Amino acid sequence: LCIASPEKLLSLVTDLNRRKEWDVLFQQGQVIEEIDKENIIIHLAFKGKSGTLPQDFCLLRSFRQLDKYCYVISNRSVLHPKVPVKEGYIRSEILSSGFILQGIKGSKTAMYYLVQLGNKALNLAVGDIVGIDNEMLISFQNLSKLA
Repeated sequence: LCIASPEKLLSLVTDLNRRKEWDVLFQQGQVIEEIDKENIIIHLAFKGKSGTLPQDFCLLRSFRQLDKYCYVISNRSVLHPKVPVKEGYIRSEILSSGFILQGIKGSKTAMYYLVQLGNKALNLAVGDIVGIDNEMLISFQNLSKLA
């Protein structure tokens, strides 16, 4: 639960220039192609963990406003000719991921993050899942503080 409007969180989650402010593993990101007002192709790069190479993703990001106070941002890996495999990086796959931002009375937002990772991307999250590290938790705490 964040004490911020869903619009404020939406802005922070989708602004690739600000992602470094809250995501401790994020290196860089760019919009590759704007398909329409609700769909874009993005390229994201993340630091490696535990001695592994950094990872990158080529994603289709879709945005929907379900009602006045609810937003959904979804991502899935795609192939795109303008995003070849980057030397020195592991090209990883997100089967499905995204945020649900549901506004609640009093300018609060329930934020849900869902992710289904391919095998090469599992090391980004497995440490958090088994309690070895907490980069994802720290990233979401940072996001909440910025909002």
